[in-house]
Amino acid sequence: MRITCNGPPWEKISRGKVEIFKAGQFDFIDSIDNLFSTSPSITPEHLTEAIQKFMGSQNACFGLIVETPELIFAVTDQVRSYPIFLQTSEDSVESISTAVDQGATPNSRVCETSIREFLLCGYVLSDRTVFDNVRILDPGRIFIYDKEENKSTDVQLYQYLPQGVAQHKREELIEEFNYILDQIFKEIIKKYGNQEIWIPLSGGLDSRLVLAKLLEHGHDGLTTFSFGV
Repeated sequence: MRITCNGPPWEKISRGKVEIFKAGQFDFIDSIDNLFSTSPSITPEHLTEAIQKFMGSQNACFGLIVETPELIFAVTDQVRSYPIFLQTSEDSVESISTAVDQGATPNSRVCETSIREFLLCGYVLSDRTVFDNVRILDPGRIFIYDKEENKSTDVQLYQYLPQGVAQHKREELIEEFNYILDQIFKEIIKKYGNQEIWIPLSGGLDSRLVLAKLLEHGHDGLTTFSFGV
């Protein structure tokens, strides 16, 4: 199995016999390094358990691909900020890449169903892509390839689970939601300091909320942009 990394925002780090391809911000990259330095022959089960533990404390957007002498694994965050693509052949995965066209081959066929979905929705549903032999790793999942067993597994690490109906007044829920938003944007401003932040404006409420909160918390280095046809 080969790994293809298309450059920024992805970067490659070599640590001994371990090759790490990463994008985004990490709270647990040192933990990953320590995991393989202390357990050179880690099993897929141990790896899955360890990654689940690391992701429980991860509070940033990331994509991660790691190759060791025994394993290759790829992990996406809860919102798939940095897509990872898997080129498939029948029931097996032949390569991992960070761009959909890198996973395609001269024999790849365009999937007509996916094209129709893209034209209707602006994106493709499920884990499909516009190519019939390339799929995308779903959010909050880990893909593990065991080189010795020549076997791959795909495990869900994170799921949105309902917590039941909140027994609070509407005003209390609004106040709690605003507190959570404030904490998130304070953390963003603390992490990026005086760096300029670019905000795509879609015309909807989400992007306007991001802009409003950054302004409310006093971040000056903001640039907004939009595009369309």
